[in-house]
Amino acid sequence: MHTDVFTEPAILFLAATVSLILFRLLKAPAVIGYLAAGMLIGPYGLGLLENYDNIHTIAEVGVILLLFTIGVEVSPTRLWTLKREALIGGHLQVVLTAGLSGGIAYLLGMELRTAVAVGFFFSLSSTAVVLRLLTEKGTMNSPHGRNALAILLFQDIIVVPMAIIIPLLSGGGGGVLNVLLMLVKSLGLMIGVIFLAKLAIPRILDRVAILRSREGFLMTLITIILGTVWMTSWAGLSPALGAFLAGMVISETEHKHLTIAEVVPFRDIFLALFFVSVGMLLNLKAIVQNPLIPLAIAFGIYAMKGTIIFLILRVLKYANITGVKSAAALGQVGEFSFVILIIAEKAGVITGDLIQTLLAAAAISILLTPVIIGGIDSIYRRQRKSQVEECPVGELQTWEHIAVIGFGLSGQLVVRVLKLLDIPYRIAEMNPATVRNERKKGEPIYLGDASKPEMLRELEIGKARAAIIAISDVESVRPVVIRIKRMAPNCHIIVRTQYTTQFDEFKRMGADEIVQEDLEASLAIAGKLLHFLGQPEDEIKWHLAELRCRELKC
Repeated sequence: MHTDVFTEPAILFLAATVSLILFRLLKAPAVIGYLAAGMLIGPYGLGLLENYDNIHTIAEVGVILLLFTIGVEVSPTRLWTLKREALIGGHLQVVLTAGLSGGIAYLLGMELRTAVAVGFFFSLSSTAVVLRLLTEKGTMNSPHGRNALAILLFQDIIVVPMAIIIPLLSGGGGGVLNVLLMLVKSLGLMIGVIFLAKLAIPRILDRVAILRSREGFLMTLITIILGTVWMTSWAGLSPALGAFLAGMVISETEHKHLTIAEVVPFRDIFLALFFVSVGMLLNLKAIVQNPLIPLAIAFGIYAMKGTIIFLILRVLKYANITGVKSAAALGQVGEFSFVILIIAEKAGVITGDLIQTLLAAAAISILLTPVIIGGIDSIYRRQRKSQVEECPVGELQTWEHIAVIGFGLSGQLVVRVLKLLDIPYRIAEMNPATVRNERKKGEPIYLGDASKPEMLRELEIGKARAAIIAISDVESVRPVVIRIKRMAPNCHIIVRTQYTTQFDEFKRMGADEIVQEDLEASLAIAGKLLHFLGQPEDEIKWHLAELRCRELKC
């Protein structure tokens, strides 16, 4: 058996897996682990992998999927709710950071096109690292958490025009006019693709979702992504733009959450390969010989970007503490900066030792992030008695609503009771027709699989008083119970099941209460019979309670 074809993928995945586990145990960003793994196994390390081009071609799929999911998550509606912070704050941050860092690079003797790419590289922050740290600290809904999210959303969007502009910088012919013409062409294509996609994609996804086939839905998504990527590539534009457009169209449909849940695992796998492939470019020996330059750049860019963010938020009338914490969160160089670097390297805009320096500075800035955030938090904790920490009202309400998973007859009856008692609720349902109809009635219902963390986050399961799992398929119930227990251990879980034999299994999984259809139906029949036979109500209740307890071995 010829096994050489499997050698490189096996080494790649082994290195990525080991680095992820190790760096998670060290509570360090996974991105740094992937870069370190690539550096170790690459041509500048142990030399286990030297065919960089083949690996990077596969890894570019991760970039396409990342841009697709950003398009899905950054819907126009969501962006509008953060318009002031994203469109003003994010725009100013990117322009000022790119302008200052690129200007400094130009004054240091770099070509204009290289200086522009360097400015783009430093203007972006790490969405993955920042959101993970904010989530772990429970500060996503704080003022600085919302500001960080808004600026990150804008950065994620601005990557698309950056990815278009950089290859044009190497063209030599046409100059600024060529760039402007390409941007106009991109805008025209965007309008055309979105118009056509809005007519077709929602209808296609509706038809496929009715089939209840996960494979069919996933295959349809991949076809849509590849189709839009092919269209933009055929028009001479960036494949990233096509992926982003496909996501933007789906973001305004009922299939948004189901799409994210299906695509995210594949995106994370391919992104891991991408970062490992970037790490293969890193020459540790060259960095060790002259470590002061990347260290100085990392600290300098963190200070410069942090100062810009702080000043922008002060202009937007935010308190000092919000400005400082936002600056601490967003001062690093992001994962999209690596995407920009690879595009610039392929276009010949950035070459040689500069690549090594930028990679090292980016890695150091990411490592600095948890240290700086922790230091800022520690300082403010010591000053808490003398300063009033701003906190949104929503954070004071730990328990807010009931999560209803499944909107069949059982789910509908539960919702009716909650309405009568004026208790807020959120619903998760897999049937697109049901979701569409109930949305028209004003119900807070979302299309998606509740076993996926993205769907549970949409239901805000961490703030739910209880979760009612009204799904008839036992195979679907199991992963939902397990996922809720992991994400929200204090959430009271009530499960509906058909058979008493499943009682112990669901208890072990973490369900707090189990309603068993066959037992409750049998007890209801027995109660009707005893009532017909003229037994007193108190005795009927006692007998039924005794039977229930005996069956459940309580």
